Amino acid sequence: MRTFVRCLLVCVRRCRQSCRGSGALMPGVFVFGSCVSRDTRAFLDEEWVLTGYVARQGFLSATSGRTTLRGQPDLSSPFQRRCLEWDLGGEALDLIEAEARRTDIVLADLVDERLGSYQAPDGTHVTNSWEFGCSGLLSQQADPLKLVEFGSERHFELWSQAASTVLERLDALALRTLILAPDWAEVSDEGKHLGYRGSSISEWNAKYRRYYERCADLGAAVIRPPESLAVAATGHKWGLAPYHYIDSMYEYICEEITDFMRISQ
Repeated sequence: MRTFVRCLLVCVRRCRQSCRGSGALMPGVFVFGSCVSRDTRAFLDEEWVLTGYVARQGFLSATSGRTTLRGQPDLSSPFQRRCLEWDLGGEALDLIEAEARRTDIVLADLVDERLGSYQAPDGTHVTNSWEFGCSGLLSQQADPLKLVEFGSERHFELWSQAASTVLERLDALALRTLILAPDWAEVSDEGKHLGYRGSSISEWNAKYRRYYERCADLGAAVIRPPESLAVAATGHKWGLAPYHYIDSMYEYICEEITDFMRISQ
C-alpha cells in the first residue's frame, strides 16, 4: 500500500512539474523548522508558494506520538499555542502529509533541537521550546518529565532513530527534503562576539556537527553554507542571535535550493 501511495504521489508531482513548465503552477514549499528555514523562505522568489509551516517541533516529538499532560498552557499568542498543541500531538509529519500533493520540497532545519526534549513517563517527547517553557505545563505534572539534553549521547541516540523515521516518512510521500545546516554565527556584522546560554558558539557548532552528518548518512540532502557567511545580522527582523544571519547567507541557500530542485526533477 505504501509503495502504491508513493507511486501515486510521484505521478502527481510529475504532473505538477509539467504544468509548471507551462506556467500553470508554482512550486510549493513546506517549512518544517524554525529560524533558518523560515527566514530563507522570505528570500525565495515570489513564485514559491508556502504550503505549510511547522515550528518549535523537534524530530523526537514528531515521531514519538501524542503526549498527554495535566493542566492547561498559559500562552496568549495563538501562534505559540498552535505550535505547542502541534508539538504535544507530534503532528508535524501528518501536517506535511496533508499537503503532500501541493508540496514540491520540504525545507527543514535543526534549530529547534538546541534545547533538547522532555521525555514523559509514557516515553513520548515534548520539544524543550520557548513555548513549552513559558506555558507553565512543566510545573503542573504530578510525574516529572525528564530532560534529554541536546548533544548528550542519549539524545543523539534517540534523535538518530527519530531522524531515520522522519526521512523515511517523507521519502514515502515522494517529497524532496533539504536540511539547512549553516554554522551558527560567532560574530555579528558589527563585530560583536556572540555566545549562547553560557557556551561559546564554537561549542554549539561542534554539538550540531554530528547531527548534520547523521542526516547525510541517512541519505538526506544537507546544505552546509561556507563558514564565511555565518555572520549574525544586527538589524535582523527577529533580533540579534547566532542563527539570525546577514542576507548573503539566505541568498546563498536560495541558490542551493534552486539548483537542488533543478537536478532532482
